[in-house]
Amino acid sequence: MKKLIFFIFVTFTIPAHAHSKDEEALKHALLGVRECISGNYAECTNQLKSAFQESKKKQIYTMLLIAARLIGHKSIAATICSTSQEVPRSEHTFLYWCARSYWDQGDLKGARKIIANALKLGGDLPHYLAASAIMNYGTDNQVAAMSMKKLIKKDPWLLYTWLYPNDHVGLIYALDDLYAAYPYKGEFYHNLAVMAWKLKLPDLADKYAQAAVDKLQKIPGDLHELRYRILLLKSSKSIADDYLKKALKSVPDSTGLSFITARNLMETKNYSAALKILKKLMVKDPASGLILSTIAYCYLESGNLTEADKYFKYTSKQEYDSPQYYFSLGMMMQRRGKPTDAVKFFELARKGSPTNVRYQSALTAMLQSSKDKKRLASERLRLDALRKINKQMQTAESNYRSAFSRFSAYASSTKVTKNCPGFPVACLPYAIRPDILKGRNVDAKILTIINAIKKASVLDSPLPPNTTSFTTLMPDKSKTSVSLFYYSIHPGHFR
Repeated sequence: MKKLIFFIFVTFTIPAHAHSKDEEALKHALLGVRECISGNYAECTNQLKSAFQESKKKQIYTMLLIAARLIGHKSIAATICSTSQEVPRSEHTFLYWCARSYWDQGDLKGARKIIANALKLGGDLPHYLAASAIMNYGTDNQVAAMSMKKLIKKDPWLLYTWLYPNDHVGLIYALDDLYAAYPYKGEFYHNLAVMAWKLKLPDLADKYAQAAVDKLQKIPGDLHELRYRILLLKSSKSIADDYLKKALKSVPDSTGLSFITARNLMETKNYSAALKILKKLMVKDPASGLILSTIAYCYLESGNLTEADKYFKYTSKQEYDSPQYYFSLGMMMQRRGKPTDAVKFFELARKGSPTNVRYQSALTAMLQSSKDKKRLASERLRLDALRKINKQMQTAESNYRSAFSRFSAYASSTKVTKNCPGFPVACLPYAIRPDILKGRNVDAKILTIINAIKKASVLDSPLPPNTTSFTTLMPDKSKTSVSLFYYSIHPGHFR
């Protein structure tokens, strides 16, 4: 057997067929998608070209098309679609992304024609139906309504991010299709889940993580860790923590799960229990700057400055670089009565994480006795601005959780509903369950929803549809933006 280390912590096992061309193509395609997701588009394109040279598979041609879009050459992508050979034009995924490329270039008629062909060749895939509904709305409402009805019958939950895939998700879909015959599907889906998580698409990561669980005989610790992080966004911390306890029992030697448990204990100020776990992890990985610096912080918060200093020195030998590490050093210097050094480390922490309120607050507090009153005033204004944006994010997160909870409860309810009101946000819940397909004026209700989705520009936005961005003006007149990523699309996105 041949092993290919692919992505972060997941190992792929690929059968060795004397270095067959198909195997090499799969390897280059995997590496190409990884590079694209990391933002290295030039290397991504090179790897995909190598994959295509090894095996002229249709899915790889589609990946090259999407890579052109990612680089920003959407007009070139449209040209590829119009001049491509017959082979890729017979691939439904290629056609879908051609339709999207035509749509982006304003060729709406061409987009509608090609998405219809994609549906004929690929069948009623959910994201094809969603695109058909959006592209035909206002021009051929009958086709638009029919597409949305089919989508709702398949799965009436319209808040999935993958119904409106961006280019990166398109690469994941093409990779999934390319690996259709791959024998180790559990490992493969695990990798796709990691990719989706890196793209900040938790619901897509959840989908692939569950697919991995269904295929794997034993769930590895890092997959449990990913599912725990997804649960924190999807449900409540108590539910996620219950899952963590069960996962740790099934994989007691998992470093990731044990570290999370230690951090949770630190949040409740149970530093002695956290230290017991961290010391065991240190034995397994004595060169981990993360573990060593966290041990130092536990001692610092416990008031044991001698031990804290010792572990900070251990950490420095590992050339560890982290905003939290510098913040901890700043706290250490503050308690040692060294304000100048404390300010230096708090500045480094803020440099690594400019929007962190805690780091900015610590820096501002240390400057209270500074003679530079102008700088102190500027730092106070910066802190006020960050607190304001942080409060906005907390409110948005709370509103999302409330709305998501209501919609989830609605989806699982057996209560018969009344007719859908006439505005999108109130209309959307009726698509979360197929009740909207009952009663009178079904097409009118369906079109109301399509109109809301189209207005949200889910096929055109540079940000994923599960994202809300907040911007504030800093004292130096510069703008700072922070993005909040939800588990899935916020219902309020469809106004």
